[in-house]
Amino acid sequence: MKVAGYGWIWDVPVMRWGTEISIKKGSFRESIKDAKSQPVRLLWVHDEQQVPIGVVTALSEDDIGLRFEADLLDTQLARDVGAAMQAGAIRAPSISFDVMESEYKIDEKACTMVFTRIPLREISAVNFPAHPAASMWIAAEANPEPAPTAG
Repeated sequence: MKVAGYGWIWDVPVMRWGTEISIKKGSFRESIKDAKSQPVRLLWVHDEQQVPIGVVTALSEDDIGLRFEADLLDTQLARDVGAAMQAGAIRAPSISFDVMESEYKIDEKACTMVFTRIPLREISAVNFPAHPAASMWIAAEANPEPAPTAG
């Protein structure tokens, strides 16, 4: 089964770790290049102790965010995740990354930490995404718009 989604949406800050954060377009450039020789794993809820549920086959940055496509593996857990996605019970990914470079954006409304260079560690299918507008779907479905953000 093929799945696709957006692991992060640009220019929509979210509150994480007690700080408002945002990821700048271009931050994943090195990870996208590296993914050609070292594929990114698709995990279930960031659990690195289990066998991955899939392999990311395409990774790119577009005007919306960090877009990916992946093939689910033929394992029981991957089949369960695929069935939950087909039923609409799982509709979001989350990403794990390291921060190499960041900057602060300060205005009258907020102080936002903007990540500008971040190696992607993995993408996970999750029940509750780190970014509220992140979305994931069965690749045969039409490309839905990212979920609306609160605010």
